[in-house]
Amino acid sequence: MTKQSLRFNDAAMTVLFFLSFFVASMLAATAYLQSDSSWWTGLTGALVLIVLGFLGVFLVPEIEVTGYTSPVVFLVIGVWWCAGIIGLGSASALVLRRFRSAGQVAGIVFLGGWILTFLWFLT
Repeated sequence: MTKQSLRFNDAAMTVLFFLSFFVASMLAATAYLQSDSSWWTGLTGALVLIVLGFLGVFLVPEIEVTGYTSPVVFLVIGVWWCAGIIGLGSASALVLRRFRSAGQVAGIVFLGGWILTFLWFLT
């Protein structure tokens, strides 16, 4: 391997490392908030974001840009990505809150989310 490709791989691994850290932080924050609230709040928030994503697909007119993807597509993908993070964090908190405190739930979800998302990004 050349020195240039090794530098690119180090930069890519750093980005994946911090992106997985960010996703795990959002999962832990969602799990912490869900562990003290009603069972339906987090799941309802995720469902609302999924519906907003579908509304964005069908109601927002696409901009005709030749050769480029419409910005609406990226907005919808971001909304669905957030819905997935909220849904996973809420579901994991609903399972764990019977056995652990809110801080422990957040820590468990953070560590598990960081490991799983980092491994998922590597594949």
